[in-house]
Amino acid sequence: MTTIVVTGAGGFIGSALIPLLLEALPADIIRAQIRHTPLVQPELADLQGTIPGTLTSHPRLELLQGDLSDAAFCELLCQGADHVIHLAGYAHTAANRNTQLTLNLVMTETLARAAVAMGVAAFTCISSIKAKHPDQSPYAEIKQRQEALLFQYHEQDKISVTCLRPALVYGPGMKGNLKSLLNLLSRPFLPVFPAPVATIGLISLNDCCRAIIVSLTCPALAGQSWQLDEGIAYPLRELFSRARTIQGLAGPVLPLPGWCVKAGIRMLGALAPLTGKAIGMGSYHSLYSENWQADPAFGEVTGW
Repeated sequence: MTTIVVTGAGGFIGSALIPLLLEALPADIIRAQIRHTPLVQPELADLQGTIPGTLTSHPRLELLQGDLSDAAFCELLCQGADHVIHLAGYAHTAANRNTQLTLNLVMTETLARAAVAMGVAAFTCISSIKAKHPDQSPYAEIKQRQEALLFQYHEQDKISVTCLRPALVYGPGMKGNLKSLLNLLSRPFLPVFPAPVATIGLISLNDCCRAIIVSLTCPALAGQSWQLDEGIAYPLRELFSRARTIQGLAGPVLPLPGWCVKAGIRMLGALAPLTGKAIGMGSYHSLYSENWQADPAFGEVTGW
């Protein structure tokens, strides 16, 4: 039996990944790290009808609660483990740089050091498609630095590292920017709204989890970053329009051009110390400057 550590197991992707791992890897122990949130939602907890209400009693699931900024806890988490799947982090582009450093880079470094010290063989980091454009936001910058940090350990032959960069993940229980956007698009009356020109990539929650599982048994992926997507570039303006049409709602009265949105974001940033609210420039780039393209490399290497 091998032991696979999953950090961020109580999050959006983690809570969907745990039952799939238990099903796909029937001979492995899954050690799940959570902070304070429940491990799984009730609708995700029933595995082949054998787990009543929650997975916490599954015989091959070890549940550890703790903070990844704690080096001693990270060593306990990695003790006797063979593989780490690192999902934990702060997945919001609007957070300031210090928050991104603390909740993404520092925690990743602490965990990676512990994994190396405990003799873990492989480390899979679930990064972000934003890491391709580190100049667009603190989140993108820190994600790129996170990958670079881990690949240093790989190049030193201390641990085998693979980084996966999912496109925007959608599915039941989704949170963050996509959920906020859909909430806005569901308002009956929408007087003003951005008129984007960019394209984005998407991947379903289930496909993202399946790709993570496939990557665990493909050593050819090690030492690189791999994009996960559906192979389609989606025009944002078309998606916005369809979201309104499906709900029987009219489009915005005043579509906002890019320069207007940029000015508004900068104004919110200037007022953030007073209001406590801000929208990062990464959101502007997602709406107006990104020309997203699909990448079939992961499928070509894994056959999935």
